[in-house]
Amino acid sequence: MTDEHLSPQAPFQTRPSRISPAGRLGRVRFLAYNMVLSLAMMALMMILGFIISLVFGGETGEFLNKLLIVIVMIPAMIISVIFLIKRCHDFNASGWWCIPGVIGALIPLVNLIVFMVYALIPGTVGDNRFGPATPPNTALHWVLATLFPLVLVAGVLAAIAIPAYLDYTSRVMMGEAFTIVGDTKTAVVEFAASAFL
Repeated sequence: MTDEHLSPQAPFQTRPSRISPAGRLGRVRFLAYNMVLSLAMMALMMILGFIISLVFGGETGEFLNKLLIVIVMIPAMIISVIFLIKRCHDFNASGWWCIPGVIGALIPLVNLIVFMVYALIPGTVGDNRFGPATPPNTALHWVLATLFPLVLVAGVLAAIAIPAYLDYTSRVMMGEAFTIVGDTKTAVVEFAASAFL
């Protein structure tokens, strides 16, 4: 019986824990695991946020939703840092080299650049001081890793397009309102001119 997480060079190796900083994590698995973490975090926040809004509503619901974001984000950030440490181990660097990634994650747009740098650095071929070579990736890992940049691009495009669309629709509605008011103004002026003259 073979396990996809075991290195072919070490057949009697135990399965590494996904949330332990020990071991290595290849590029594709790094992207795939972060994609799963992001989707799980967003789904959990949306479901619980919806329930909180229905049950509490108002200022209490808003406060509890903000508290929920903090409660969900802290474990997600810790797990993400663990993935980053394992990624550093893959290119034979100490886990302390994840500190620039953690600091970069706090700065908008810089976090994307830093994340992609860590995702694109090639790993060490074969064994290194942090463990055996990473196992081959499955089709699921490749699909999830491919989805990560697509979701990222879609999110950036949505962040740009949605406000622009809302601005456009509000300007169109204001234009329609001015047209209706203008037609009414013309009718009132004509009526007043014919009635008082």
